[in-house]
Amino acid sequence: MCDFDLRRILSSQSKGVVGHVPMAVVGQGESAIRKALVNEAREGRNLIVVDAIYDENLLAIGAAAKDLLLVTGGSVAAKGLPANFAKSEMLARTKIEWKGQKGRCAVLSGSCSEATCRQIATHAGNEMQ
Repeated sequence: MCDFDLRRILSSQSKGVVGHVPMAVVGQGESAIRKALVNEAREGRNLIVVDAIYDENLLAIGAAAKDLLLVTGGSVAAKGLPANFAKSEMLARTKIEWKGQKGRCAVLSGSCSEATCRQIATHAGNEMQ
């Protein structure tokens, strides 16, 4: 890949108009991001790339996205989203211990990384081959 501008890449792969919320706006926090998202949508740019550098940016973006119907991105983009569910009481406040069940299973994975492959191998009780 020679082009690292997600806006150009997304534009070439879709029929939608791509918008942008730059780091200068993101650095101002949740309200500024939300206002920028509304402005981009009002201008017909419903595919919006939002810049982020720090974890605080991801948390502010997540908070600004609380009323959006669809948010996509890499897994790191989800960092700020769980707080929205907790605030709306859609997420348990206490950790629920998960215990595996015996029998057959299906594994759904959005990654084929080495870490994911190790996790699947561990679950299956086999060494990675």
